[in-house]
Order: sequence, then C-alpha cells, then structure tokens
Amino acid sequence: MASVTYKQISKRFADGTTALADFNLQVNDGELMVLVGPSGCGKSTALRLLAGLESVSNGELLINDAVINDLTPQQRNIAMVFQNYALYPHMSVRRNLAFPLRMLKLPPEEIARRIAWAAELLQLTELLERMPKQLSGGQRQRVAMGRAIVREPRVFLMDEPLSNLDAKLRVRIRTEISALQRHLKITTLYVTHDQVEAMTLGQRVAVMNSGRLQQVAVPQLLYERPANIFVAGFIGSPGMNVFASRLQKQASALAFEFAGQWLEVPRNQRFNPEMLAPYVDQPVYVGLRPEAFEPTGSSEAQVELTLTAVEALGHEQLLYFDLSQVSAPNMIVRLQGSSAFTIGDKIPLALHTTELYLFDKMGKAIYTRAEKEKR
Repeated sequence: MASVTYKQISKRFADGTTALADFNLQVNDGELMVLVGPSGCGKSTALRLLAGLESVSNGELLINDAVINDLTPQQRNIAMVFQNYALYPHMSVRRNLAFPLRMLKLPPEEIARRIAWAAELLQLTELLERMPKQLSGGQRQRVAMGRAIVREPRVFLMDEPLSNLDAKLRVRIRTEISALQRHLKITTLYVTHDQVEAMTLGQRVAVMNSGRLQQVAVPQLLYERPANIFVAGFIGSPGMNVFASRLQKQASALAFEFAGQWLEVPRNQRFNPEMLAPYVDQPVYVGLRPEAFEPTGSSEAQVELTLTAVEALGHEQLLYFDLSQVSAPNMIVRLQGSSAFTIGDKIPLALHTTELYLFDKMGKAIYTRAEKEKR
C-alpha cells in the first residue's frame, strides 16, 4: 500500500514545451484516482513521471512520504498498463505473465503461485497456453493487467487502457477494473480523456487542462459544483451550456440576460444578493446544463428558440439551438421521451433558473461561502 504526492511538479521538454506546471496532487493510500482532460493536457506525462519514464524538471514526487525523483523505474515498484497492451506476440499468456517475475529473479514456485492467483482473479486460467493473437481485445487487456498485478506493486498506473476496445466492451471492462481495484486495494492512477469513464471509475477525479490541475473532487461534486468554466463544460455529457451575459439590478431582484431577455437570478444556497453585488453591471458567464430546460412547464422563465438539429437517442433527445446572436454558437437541451420536432421550428422552452451557474469574467465559478466549503 502507498500514498502518492505530486508536489509543485513541473515538466519542460527540450523543445521548450511545458507539459506540467505547478502540479500538486495527493493520492490517498488504496485510492483509485482518475486523471481526465483533453489530449495534450499533461495527464499521461504525470503518469510517466511517476513511473520513472520521464524525469521531473522541478518539484518532488513522493511515495509514502519518500522522495522518488532519483529512483530508477525498477526501484519504484510501480506497474503500468498501456493503451496498446504491449504483449509479447511470441509468448503465451502464461509466459507473458511470467516475464516481469523472471526479470525480478523470483523462484519458480513463487512465479507459478502468482500466475495462478492472477489468472484466477482475471478469469484467464483457461487461456494460459494461448498466444496473444488468439485472444479478443478484452482478453488481451486482462492479460496486460495481469502482467502488472503479478508484480504486486505499490502503485498501479493505467494509461487509457480501454481506448482500443469497442463501446460495449469498454463498459464491461471498466466495471471489472473498478471491482478489481476494490478487491486488491492497490493505489491506482488511471488516465483517460473520456469524462464518462472518469465519472464512473474514479473515487476522486482530477480534471486537467493545458498542464494545470483545474479541480479535484468526487465525481458528483465535479458535476454539481464545477470550479470554473472549463470543468463545467468538460464534465457532463453533453457538457454545460455557457454563454456571455451581464447581471442587472431590477426592482425586486437581480436578473441575467439570456437570449435577449432578462431573467431573474434565484435566491438559493448557491447565490444571494450580497455576494453577487460586486458583479452587478459587470460581464459574467452564465451556465445552464442541458437538463435545465423543458418544452413546457410551470417555470416563469420562458424563451422561444429556433431548432437547428435533433439527435434522437431512444429514451431521450438532444435538441440544438443557434444562439450566435447572443455570443454562443450552440445550445444543447436534453429532453426525455420521443416527441417529434422539426428543424426550423420555434420551440418554447421553460428554463429552470434554480439550475443556474454564474462565472466571473475570468471563468471562475461564483458561489456562496457555504457552497465553496462543499467543494
């Protein structure tokens, strides 16, 4: 068992590219931490630094409070699963599992014990004599995980291990990974660009962008209380609708501009007039999730928008609206059911302002003190 700490880590490559900047992250003993973000955000680099495949430019990497910057990959006792499986094609499943143990010069009886244990755990016992080319994608991924597990590492690293699998198999294998990690209780860092994968797998999720950590929280808090516009748009499927707006003081309440109308800002735990006072008559960003709308309803806030596209998904539909005239090229609305809609129609929508999010001109979320403490 081990805890992992990234302490003010920076990574600059020889060409001047900065992959990580002032990266601070604490991974608890036995935790499954997911690093998620778009391509090029630095998440795989963070994993490679911990594995010892890249050197740290600045900062300290710690396992169990011991600095490991100068240790070789072998000395760190970390196992890694890659995107492309990296199985030896000329070796059977048994020999693939045995290879890292032979490199550790373990006795034959210990090698046999660990292989039998991992094969039973991963349902590979009947496949031990097969070659990689005789396996399905899911079976190959389990062999790759088994080869890492047999080392009995302190930390388990997974770099987008499911990206080569089809959608249905990804769902099944990620369930197996979650159950396996809970069973083994090995500290695990898992990298993905898929926010659905991150939300369903991670005990906590670290959202990254452009080499910087944006927010770390349990999945539901990331969805309910995003720290900034990037997290709001990245977490959720589809992500939050965000558009430029302004706050204005009216007779009895504050209002925000949306689709050419002024709608009332609700008074709730997330907002109050006192904390919003500095933002009155200032540019702000307004966020509304696709679930915050319905075609008709009791909400007093209603708008009429022109439909530009529809995606019918069976149990629900995604409706796209053109809001370019108010500085947002598209807005997505999620509706349950299978009602018929025609592109070009003007659709009246009830807007649940209790689902409103506000961000300052720098993109940072605006919350009351109580809401900030929840994050």
